[in-house]
Amino acid sequence: MIPGTFYRKSAELRHEDDGRIETLTTFQDVRNFTISADFEVPYSKSVGDWSVGFVFRNPTWNNLSYVAITQDGRYFHRERHGGSTAWIDEGYVSDWNRRVGDENKIELHVVESTGLLIVNSHVIELDVSGADGGGKLAVATGFFDGDEVVGETTRVSDIRAEEL
Repeated sequence: MIPGTFYRKSAELRHEDDGRIETLTTFQDVRNFTISADFEVPYSKSVGDWSVGFVFRNPTWNNLSYVAITQDGRYFHRERHGGSTAWIDEGYVSDWNRRVGDENKIELHVVESTGLLIVNSHVIELDVSGADGGGKLAVATGFFDGDEVVGETTRVSDIRAEEL
């Protein structure tokens, strides 16, 4: 397979009260990849909670991996298998922007069983061996219950993905 590339200058992910992660898919079936995007802070904590990140190696919604970062700079790496969720890693990003309108650049590089998450200048190594198949690769928001304000949007720019 010849590696592909994806680029989109900007997108808006609408917040909906549907119990689902809101996504913009870049690839349908990819295992090893690099993806980056600039996520704009959509609203303040006083308005509500929010989260942004990537869904990857996602053959179905019951079998996927994701990295998500919440409004307070806490990151989560999770894998869902058959409806149950495994908590792989979590922590805090040291230089997370929180002011409305500011941007956070998030990159994820995945090759075989190793992932590298870069948030602004904070680097985190991830073990992605639990989800080793290919699947959808998407930019996303609304990872957790209660972290979307209906009618709001998360603006994303400079979305770049490459299949490795």
